[in-house]
Amino acid sequence: MALVTMEQTRVLSGEISRRLRVATMSGELRRGAAAGVLIFGAGVVLRTLLEIIFARAMGPTDFGAYSYIFAWLSILAVAGGLGIPYAFVRFIPEYEVFKNYAGQRRLARFARVAALTVGVAVGVLGGAIILGLRPSGVDHVSIILGMASVPVLALLTVQSELARGFRRVVLAYLPLLVLRPVFTILFGLGLLVTTGHLTAAQGLATGLLAILVCLVVQRARVHRLLAASSQADPSDNISDASTKERGEHRSWLDVALPLLVINVLAAIAMRADVIVVGALRGSEAAGVYAVAARVALLSTFALEALNTIVAPTISKLFYAGDHRGVQQLVRNAARVTFVTALVATLLLELAGTRSLAVFGSGYTGGMTALQVLLVGQLVNASTGPVTYLMIATGEQNLAAIAQGVATALFFALAIPLTAYAGLIGTAAAVTVARATVNIWMVIAAQQRLGIRSFVI
Repeated sequence: MALVTMEQTRVLSGEISRRLRVATMSGELRRGAAAGVLIFGAGVVLRTLLEIIFARAMGPTDFGAYSYIFAWLSILAVAGGLGIPYAFVRFIPEYEVFKNYAGQRRLARFARVAALTVGVAVGVLGGAIILGLRPSGVDHVSIILGMASVPVLALLTVQSELARGFRRVVLAYLPLLVLRPVFTILFGLGLLVTTGHLTAAQGLATGLLAILVCLVVQRARVHRLLAASSQADPSDNISDASTKERGEHRSWLDVALPLLVINVLAAIAMRADVIVVGALRGSEAAGVYAVAARVALLSTFALEALNTIVAPTISKLFYAGDHRGVQQLVRNAARVTFVTALVATLLLELAGTRSLAVFGSGYTGGMTALQVLLVGQLVNASTGPVTYLMIATGEQNLAAIAQGVATALFFALAIPLTAYAGLIGTAAAVTVARATVNIWMVIAAQQRLGIRSFVI
């Protein structure tokens, strides 16, 4: 009887511990999700305001050149991080569970060095490619400023993803999504008041300055996160760290390189449409399409907001063995994001061309392209954080393959469709490619993980 009682006590104790852990994570998730929604909501408003100001001040041609270089910058900055920042969401929670605080600090050091060195190399290479492919309306100064921003933005991404790995949502995304557009707007308005006009090069210069300011503002707080882990585990020293880090490089890169592929391909999926339009139709058409794409993104801000905290929480629940918690989290996230996207889509449809005319009268020609893009965004929202689910549970290789297929499909469709049908053809290619990768990942998550990431 005593043995049975002890066994019952052990089981009861384990169940209580599990419930307390889930309750703690649920509270953490609610707080993080609320902060994420607020920050992303503010970020969407500010980024949209920034583009309204720039689009109206520059006109379609200059704004198209600005958007073209900004698209290249966004893709190359992701490549500059070598995928390591995106591995934080996998390793930081895992190191927390196993109390490997020294490993957290070694990973952060490695990521910073990689972002700086690889970011510079990628920026130089990207500049050479853009100069060779330069469409009409894009000047040399804009290219130089855009490529100079690559390593700086890569470093800012390292800091933001590190804070995200620690589930510090405000610290992770306030500088990147709120302060960055705020400073860009302030610097841009300063130039506009001073000179009376705003060019693509001036817009990119204000963006570079804003990134530098955010990098400085965020650094001290991120450093304190790592310093706190140093106090919890003071065993790390410089000589031991260098030896351990060399042994860890392979395990980090084994995860980081597939994530690099995923995120570069995702960045291409998000930005290559503007590049294709600019290359085939010129900078003015790129400006019109960029405005339509920006308005379409308004429908899925809830998805991006929830992803800020959902991804690391999925990882922590998964490694803690709480399969039921992962399923509940993913399904609820899909429902929230789909309903939000549906409401936003209906509102944008009711607004019609007025949603584009806010940016200026020269952009209303992108209305049909906007409607096509909104269809793709609804499909994206209905699948929830499925790509993050695959990454956080160790299925990053499959996610990379799926994203690669979708990117290849986009280019195979976008080039002929853009040449033939203009902006509508580009939007159709984007919609098909995004639907392909998301549906693929939903099926894979069901088959490999037994988790359904769909709205119904």
